[in-house]
Amino acid sequence: MPRKKQTEEELLPVEPSAGRILQKEITIQSAQLKDVFLSYSYKVNAGIQTGHKASITGTDIVHDDLKDAFARLNVHAAVIDDAFPDGMVHDIDQHHDDNIAEKFSVVGFIIDGSGENESVILLARKTCKEGKLSLKLPPIRFDGYYPYLNELRAEMDKVIKEVELYNGGKYAPKLVQQAMFTDEPD
Repeated sequence: MPRKKQTEEELLPVEPSAGRILQKEITIQSAQLKDVFLSYSYKVNAGIQTGHKASITGTDIVHDDLKDAFARLNVHAAVIDDAFPDGMVHDIDQHHDDNIAEKFSVVGFIIDGSGENESVILLARKTCKEGKLSLKLPPIRFDGYYPYLNELRAEMDKVIKEVELYNGGKYAPKLVQQAMFTDEPD
């Protein structure tokens, strides 16, 4: 039986009497695109399985919104990899379609540490003259020095939200095969 698709409101339940947002039931710890599918891991924050960790290999095709959210991280991969000449990037949002950023394709992330030591590691592919390289970029601490930390954090929040929605049932629309020929005459 297919799972019911969860809405964003169901992913962040609100306590009716207080009108405040409760703790999320899960915390996404990593995700990686594999062709049109998603593998991800999370930690359970509520219920009898609190503290348990789960790894999921998705069998449903990812929604374009998830692919787009990952693509918004490409420019950050280029900056972290020092692909841009010094002083070229003043406003990172103006470089998403830059030729340099387009050489990078972020396919995953790992959230490492916790609290003040929490960091993100981007997993990317870089197109070079001789082919493609797989990169595991250095960790960027969320309270550390990275010139575009606020922008990276905002983009990571979007990616994590899309992974949560995938976990809740947001997939690419399923294509229905229709008959090419009918028995009825024209």
